[in-house]
Amino acid sequence: MNFRHDINGLRAVAVIAVVIFHINPALLPGGFAGVDVFFVISGYLMTSIIWGKHDRGTFSLSAFYWARATRIIPALTVFTGVLLAANWFYLPPYDYTILGEHASSSLLFLSNFTYWSEAGYFDADSHEKWLLHTWSLSVEWQFYLIYPLIVLLLKTILPSSRAKLGLAFLTGSGLVVSATTSKIWPEASYFLLHTRFWEMLIGGLVYLFPVKLAADKSRLLSLTGLAMIIASFFLIDKQTPWPGIWAVLPVFGAFLVIIAKQEGAGLMGNVALQKIGFWSYSIYLWHWAVVVLVFTLGQSSNYFWQAGIGVLSLALGAASYYWVEKRLSAKFWIPLWVFFIFAGLYVLEEKPETYRASIPDSVIATIDRRSYECFDRDYQHQKEEVACSLSEGNARVLVLGDSHMYAVLPALENLAEAHQVGMDYVGYSGCPPLLSVYPDRKDQVKKNCNALNAATAILPTKKDYAAVLLASRWTYFTEGNYEGKKNSFLFLQDTDERSKANSKAALRKGIEDTFAHYANLGVAVLVLLQVPLQEFNADEIYLRSLDLSGSVDKMLLIQNSVSKAKHEAFQKEVNDLLSKEAAKYANITIVDPASVLCDTQTCLAGSTEASFYFDKDHLSIVGAELLAPLLLEHFFEQGILVGTRSD
Repeated sequence: MNFRHDINGLRAVAVIAVVIFHINPALLPGGFAGVDVFFVISGYLMTSIIWGKHDRGTFSLSAFYWARATRIIPALTVFTGVLLAANWFYLPPYDYTILGEHASSSLLFLSNFTYWSEAGYFDADSHEKWLLHTWSLSVEWQFYLIYPLIVLLLKTILPSSRAKLGLAFLTGSGLVVSATTSKIWPEASYFLLHTRFWEMLIGGLVYLFPVKLAADKSRLLSLTGLAMIIASFFLIDKQTPWPGIWAVLPVFGAFLVIIAKQEGAGLMGNVALQKIGFWSYSIYLWHWAVVVLVFTLGQSSNYFWQAGIGVLSLALGAASYYWVEKRLSAKFWIPLWVFFIFAGLYVLEEKPETYRASIPDSVIATIDRRSYECFDRDYQHQKEEVACSLSEGNARVLVLGDSHMYAVLPALENLAEAHQVGMDYVGYSGCPPLLSVYPDRKDQVKKNCNALNAATAILPTKKDYAAVLLASRWTYFTEGNYEGKKNSFLFLQDTDERSKANSKAALRKGIEDTFAHYANLGVAVLVLLQVPLQEFNADEIYLRSLDLSGSVDKMLLIQNSVSKAKHEAFQKEVNDLLSKEAAKYANITIVDPASVLCDTQTCLAGSTEASFYFDKDHLSIVGAELLAPLLLEHFFEQGILVGTRSD
């Protein structure tokens, strides 16, 4: 097949869009659709290779796989190896361990499954994942593995014309699957092959059903396709269910550009775009690492630094193209590939980076939380005794909530034991203690949040509880993090669209129904507001707060902890919702951990000797104990304890 300059130019358009989107999403809100354009190109090229060679009797499955490996693996291996080596000196210990896991999964082309599995409650921000963009390479490699087998099967059992129709049918079916599941299972749909397969297949249809066009029609068709692609970069954004029905715009646009087969590549034939097209794979590899580096340096909003990301991405992409893609032979990249796979696994298992950690041992020892067998236990919602007893006493309290309540349990348990209070607890991670709602999670069979809350809600009718305590990461279902990302959706019915608006409405309904239920039972209710969310993990905060002597500097610790103003602004909407609803009932009290964890300016992540946090948003055992006096005060106020406060 002759070299297609128009396709090479299309690669350039796609990678430029992706890079701009990652540098500054406001400039090109739908630039991520450039990846979908790459998928269409890949489908066209792979179909031409497989189908064409098979018709000529020269196709070899092993040769096909080897060609794909030599195209993708060398540059990916060098890129991953550089990240592992350089970040040994840069990343905090915990983050370096995660990098090890991501490195191995990327080199094994399983990273799309890794990032899908992490798209949940304990997920790190995307800008902390140096290899996040390799999910698309994993999808593409999985396509390479499966697609030739499908083509060979169809060509074996069907005449050529019907085999082509079979692939056309799979393309249409894939579009229906993608449009349907992108709303229902957005995370899986984004990262996994089943919703991207049709995008690659539609590229294959260009080869299978070629169209000959006059020069003027070819130019018009190419311009129309290019206009559709560029329009998609502005008409869609991160809130668009993807790759849903809107993906038709960039995908069909790429389809038109390729089928137009404009001689000379038209607008996309200029020298600059052609060069970028050649470098596009390496640019794609390296640009994200530069974006993450600038983000971690706190310069992501600086326009000068943003321009620098673009320039450096082009330079690194060109260098990788000429010195790795074009020159690295198999005798070098194969052993390197194997070595870095095992290096990543070694980092994950052995955590060698902890040897260089200079955080004081007293602080490291406090970045910890107590283990409770009852928390997050599979099928707990189906057990006859749904709650676990953590202490015994005359008065009893029922403690409900997700991992935020789990983090506070050490303080509650110590209080209960010291004051002879019986305490029962139950909870799943990512499961707010609310009736009527369902969190969007992949493990509903093992951990049915709605069923757990329903089963727990009737416990006060069976036992004489003095109080019910509720806690959750409430903003997880409204905003996620400070950047408005990494949130989980709540819904009232499985058919509801997963969106922030619907999630907020479901949260409101859940709070209303839950408060009304427990208030009507006449039991005292303590609702813990969410603890302040830090901007970094605890270990990173302390690494950032070390002075030249290796000691924790208090002023640096203050600077690296979240400000009280930022915390209050972030949680205001959900805190107001909780407080307003609680005010309707005399027996519901709001407890604000920030009254203890924050001073007038800062919500400190810890002291110079101990961390108050386990990660960004979960308290450590030490942090939980800080809440003990506040909780004890409310125990007395609610009549859970009698006597004097000096007890």
